[in-house]
Amino acid sequence: DPINFLLETAKEHKDCFTVDRGRGYQYIVPTDVSLYEDILTFDDIFGNPVTPNMSVNKNIFQIPSDQLDRHEQNAIGGLRKYLLNNNAGLADIIAAKLETYMKEVMGESGTMDLRDLGVAIFWPMTEALFGEKANINHAPFLYKAFDDIDAYFGKALKGVEVPEVKEGVT
Repeated sequence: DPINFLLETAKEHKDCFTVDRGRGYQYIVPTDVSLYEDILTFDDIFGNPVTPNMSVNKNIFQIPSDQLDRHEQNAIGGLRKYLLNNNAGLADIIAAKLETYMKEVMGESGTMDLRDLGVAIFWPMTEALFGEKANINHAPFLYKAFDDIDAYFGKALKGVEVPEVKEGVT
């Protein structure tokens, strides 16, 4: 039962904890909601998100550096402001979509394999962030596209041309 596992673990670890899915996949799960605001607010502690994003946008999405220099800081600042101003409402939307999705996926048993939790969280969050067409019914290919890109992301960030990433973002 992944939901109860996460809730119980969150009670034990008041700031964050790590979930190890094996095969090299580890996830940090923040449980203190103030961490999100801190990460989005304090560049001097957590770093400015433009630096890592710039290599993503330049190397993955092929956006020229001169355009990034002119526009990226404003775009990231706007996104940060939106997330800070709408975090409670957005979290409520994601939670409602997640609850509906989990009931559909778990059915009568009320349980699921913990390794499927990433997929279960992906769909409600993606739909909440990107709109009603970004769901499993309208765009079932999205999860695989994100997963495929993620598997090769490190190489692509270093500037190595990776056909799977190039295909996934076009």
